[in-house]
Amino acid sequence: TIVPLGPPLARSTTTTAATSTATTRTAVTAAASDESQPSKRARVESLLDTESDAYYWKSPEAAKLFLGIDGSLKRGKSKQNDHGEDTFEGVDIEQTMADRIRVLKSVQQEVDGWKKIVYTHDVHDACSPSDVFILRQKSLFLSRAYELALDKMPFATWNDCCQQAIDELSVFGFTLATYSRTIATWNQSFRKFALFPHPNPLVASGLPVEHPVFANFPEAKNKLIAFAREN
Repeated sequence: TIVPLGPPLARSTTTTAATSTATTRTAVTAAASDESQPSKRARVESLLDTESDAYYWKSPEAAKLFLGIDGSLKRGKSKQNDHGEDTFEGVDIEQTMADRIRVLKSVQQEVDGWKKIVYTHDVHDACSPSDVFILRQKSLFLSRAYELALDKMPFATWNDCCQQAIDELSVFGFTLATYSRTIATWNQSFRKFALFPHPNPLVASGLPVEHPVFANFPEAKNKLIAFAREN
């Protein structure tokens, strides 16, 4: 006897199609769920990035690079500041950097703002107009490089930040620095005391400086000295 196979085969095909459709829906739902939430790996990488960033700004490397604090000190030399926050040797490097950025920017915002960033604050009026011009540009490049460092390091290098600052400012005609090493050198001279060395070598070396008026009126100097001795 021959048993007809048509109807059972049709039912089997229908069942298989239904199962396939259900599986597809489940897969689509799972994919949509995955897209709506970051993957576990992405969440872990984000957490590691955040921790690395926080750790770097409390490290001896950052302290030496930006503050001139001896970076040879062992890791773990963290202390709490007055607000109970963990810092390197009691110094909040990020906050110090932010404070210095504000001072450097004030050079462009105030007529005599440049005096804030030069040794002795030029109390002897020994800076020439050319000296002031250079100090203003130095402050511009260094403040921008510091901003980029706070935003991008440690996932970018200090050299990268310096070069980006140069690329950005060159568009506006600021060309005192053309190589990243130039800004890195300025940072080395500025970082310890947040002051640039005085451009006048006599002032920079701590030697007494003669007021410019005596160059034009030398007899006035002699009279003042004589008066001081007599009185």
